[in-house]
Amino acid sequence: MFWPHLAAAAYGLGTVVVGWPCPLTRLENWARSKAGQQGLDPGGFIVLLARRPRASALGRKRHPPIADRS
Repeated sequence: MFWPHLAAAAYGLGTVVVGWPCPLTRLENWARSKAGQQGLDPGGFIVLLARRPRASALGRKRHPPIADRS
């Protein structure tokens, strides 16, 4: 299991340092084009998530904490 992890880490580092294309961004753009939507911005999927508030990026709404009912 060491070598697949090392390969994934090296590719991940390459996407950040060298600018290699991310396969997830390619997959997202392909799925969006099949659905008739526009592709992602050049920044990719991470930029899309970074622009959204954290709770809505996960599809959840923030709720106030439940009060103590004792």
